[in-house]
Amino acid sequence: MSTDLKTAVLSAEVAALEAEARGLEARLAKHYAKDVRHLAIIGEIHTQEVANAILQLHMWQKEDRLSGTKKPIIITLNVMGGNQRASMVNPYIDAFALVDYMRFLVLDGYDITLQVTGTAAQQGVVILQTEGVKRVINPHSQLMFTEEQFGVRANSAEMRDKLKFLNRLEEHGQEIVTSRTNGKVTIAMLKHETEYGRQWILDAARAVELGLVDAVDVVLAPGRIYTPLAELMPKPEDTLEDRKLKAKARRDQAMAEIENVNATLMELENTPSTAMFVGPVGVESCAIASAVLQSMARRSVKGSELDLLIYSPGGSVVDGVALLDVIEKIKSEGHKLRTTTIGCAASMGGFLLQAGSEGARCAGKNSRILIHRMASTFVGGNSQLKDQEESIKKLEESVLPMLIGRSKLTMEEYMAKTEPGDWWIEAPEALERGIIDKVI
Repeated sequence: MSTDLKTAVLSAEVAALEAEARGLEARLAKHYAKDVRHLAIIGEIHTQEVANAILQLHMWQKEDRLSGTKKPIIITLNVMGGNQRASMVNPYIDAFALVDYMRFLVLDGYDITLQVTGTAAQQGVVILQTEGVKRVINPHSQLMFTEEQFGVRANSAEMRDKLKFLNRLEEHGQEIVTSRTNGKVTIAMLKHETEYGRQWILDAARAVELGLVDAVDVVLAPGRIYTPLAELMPKPEDTLEDRKLKAKARRDQAMAEIENVNATLMELENTPSTAMFVGPVGVESCAIASAVLQSMARRSVKGSELDLLIYSPGGSVVDGVALLDVIEKIKSEGHKLRTTTIGCAASMGGFLLQAGSEGARCAGKNSRILIHRMASTFVGGNSQLKDQEESIKKLEESVLPMLIGRSKLTMEEYMAKTEPGDWWIEAPEALERGIIDKVI
């Protein structure tokens, strides 16, 4: 082979290797550009918005457990309060759920920055005051407070309890809002500034002055840039052989990194994690939770602890009890289960909370548990309705021990407290009554 031909062949090899390396590096650059710990919460606070945020935060936490790092997280807020119609129970409970989940991350060592980019109103300001997070507001952004507007449908007997519940939610939100202001903002001040439907709007400087944010700033989400090793980049004085070796090394380096990314994704799919039960108790949600818990149990050493996070308004008793049967079987085979509620564990959701192993029923400090009589839809003639009534009574009698048996409640107290209707129990009281084992 002539010298010119050898040079031409070598040049072609170098060009092909360098093109392959650039292509792989471009794929990595695209992946890295998307690997940003930035979460935007916009519009209105409601259950799905909060659930999506919690699921994203959970995925990042799972990724970090594999990598052994805890990357900073930036959450931007531009919200005009809550959407009652899109909430399972109430927008305040949605906000409390996110507050507690972020608190859990802070306790786990995460650096979280909440940044107002526009307006943070009502429940948005509640979220902004999460303990341990950095609070930033953009120079031309604002906080806004108004008197909460509720829509309630109830008879005269029910109205008193519903109003009491709604007023307590608003008061709880105000307690969180004022908690980091060192007395500069009080609940009385909030009520005074918003009475008669007035809006209290604070610009960035005033928000800092009142201790509702820490700084006026614009924080950009940190990201990564993929760059090959400098010593592998071609230089004008390099020979073709040098360029070939460098291009091959660049390609191999990029391929190895892509394989690492792919391996991490596979590990994420196969690594036991927290089972997330967010939403009503029903056929689909219970089937998914059952499958996830069984999968976690198969991939975990017996004796290890599985986690179930619950944020549910309740729902189908039959489907919920079927899930409890699966959980009890998993526990009987040597696994432990820690149940934790954020937001609320209402009705059948409260029964799922009781599935936690001894000492492992937990609740975020801003969460609530709802206990009430078992309800169903009865359809048919008189004789059929009577049969259905008897059936629901038997089912209630069979599942009540799951709730009362591990608590300090008596059957008489349960019957008395639930006779009027809903009995909402905040986390500290639930701990006192033995309904949970720990407030986080």
